[in-house]
Amino acid sequence: MHSLFPTLAFQLATHIPGMRDKIAKAINEDASIVESSTRTQVEHLLAQPLSEVDIDLSNPVPFLIVIDGLDECGDNDEQTVVLSHIGSILNSLHLPLSFIIVSRPEPHIKHAFDSDEFRLRALTENMSLYGDLQALDDVRIFLRQEFERIQDSERHSAIKSHVPKPWPADTVHERLDNKSVLDCLSHKSGGYFIYVSVILKFVDEEYHSPLDRLAEVLTVVAPSSTVFAELDRLYSHRMLRLPCFRNRA
Repeated sequence: MHSLFPTLAFQLATHIPGMRDKIAKAINEDASIVESSTRTQVEHLLAQPLSEVDIDLSNPVPFLIVIDGLDECGDNDEQTVVLSHIGSILNSLHLPLSFIIVSRPEPHIKHAFDSDEFRLRALTENMSLYGDLQALDDVRIFLRQEFERIQDSERHSAIKSHVPKPWPADTVHERLDNKSVLDCLSHKSGGYFIYVSVILKFVDEEYHSPLDRLAEVLTVVAPSSTVFAELDRLYSHRMLRLPCFRNRA
C-alpha cells in the first residue's frame, strides 16, 4: 500500500507533460518522500505537482486512474486513508482527473464513499457488476474458452478422444434449474470471475479427471445460494479433501 501513490505519481509523470519535472524536483529536494507517510506522498508527489503543471482544462477527455482490488490492499484503515486522499485531490484541484476504484462492497469502504468527511458522495457513481448481464456473458465466454483449453491440454489427453465437443455439453439439467452447466455456473458467479476461476483450477488440477472434478463441483452447487456462500462451500469442499483435514473426519 505504501507504494501506491508513488506509483500513481510515476504514471502521471509519464502521461502528463510537465509532471515529470515537478515530481523530480520534489524528490531531489527530499529523497525520503517516497518512504514518508501517505499524506506527505500525496501532497508532494501528486497534489502540489498537479496544481503547478499546465493542464488543458478544456480537454473533454480526463486522465483516468484505475485502482483495482482496493479491498485487497492493506488493512481497513489503509484503504480508508487512500479514499480520503483521493477525495482531497478531487475536491481541491478540480482537474480533468478521474478514478475508477474496483472493490468488493466492504462496509468500511461503503462508509467512506457515503461519509461527508471524505466528500466523495457527490463526485462518485456506484456501479455494481453483480448480476450484470454483460458480466454474466463475459463469464460464460471465459468458461467456454477455459473448458476447451482443458479438454485440449496434454495433461488431460485421455479425455480428448472420448469426450465430444463442446464439453461440457449445452444440454440442460433438471438439478441445475433446467440450465446447462455453463449457464448455471455463469449465473451462479453473479459476474464474479473469482468464482469460476476457483472452479476451473479445481477441474484442471493435474493427475485428476476433469470429468470427475466437474461432477464434484456440480454436487456442491446449490441453486438458491449466493456467490459468496458458493465460494465458501467450494473452499470447504477442497479443504476437506486434504489429508490433514480428511484424517480428522
